[in-house]
Amino acid sequence: MGALTLVALCPGENGSGGKLNPAVTFGLYVTGRLDKLTAIWEVVVQVLGGFVAGVLLKMAIPHTDLTVPLIAMGGPSTAHPLSTFVWEFIATGFLVFVVFATVVDKQTRHPNLKVTKFEPFAPLAIGLTVIVGSFAAGPFSGAAMNPARALGPALVFWNFTNIWVYLLAGLTGGASGALLYENCFLEHQPPEEDEASV
Repeated sequence: MGALTLVALCPGENGSGGKLNPAVTFGLYVTGRLDKLTAIWEVVVQVLGGFVAGVLLKMAIPHTDLTVPLIAMGGPSTAHPLSTFVWEFIATGFLVFVVFATVVDKQTRHPNLKVTKFEPFAPLAIGLTVIVGSFAAGPFSGAAMNPARALGPALVFWNFTNIWVYLLAGLTGGASGALLYENCFLEHQPPEEDEASV
């Protein structure tokens, strides 16, 4: 959680917003808060980052331990893809919902109150959400909550067991969390032209 919080705090004014997750990018895209070209490039870089992390993971663990490659696939997910989908969908949807509540929503839920939220709260809330998701979904699905986090190591270890479940659950869960917050709480904050830098 500490590393994720630190990365989220460091993107700078003109950065990408520290988006490391294609589910978040897709949620911003389906709500009209990110343009198509930017979304595509972000997903490409996010998957590349997941792949590089998978390479480092493979280099860091002993060769004898490669039978259990520390990726989301395996365990209960092998025999129960539907259960895996449900866990990943809920955990990812909740994560993207929190991202929208803390990063995208610049004000309170009341359109007449121009109250800006305390900025350092967002990385802490997102990091804590990842921890909660990991504890809840981890024993059942590996708690990827991020299509790039599942796909990168899967490519490196050449283990694609139920990878479609992780990709589909991550993207649809992320879109659902984004659309839920967008339609319930952001009617007074329509997407802006320069919101691609969120």
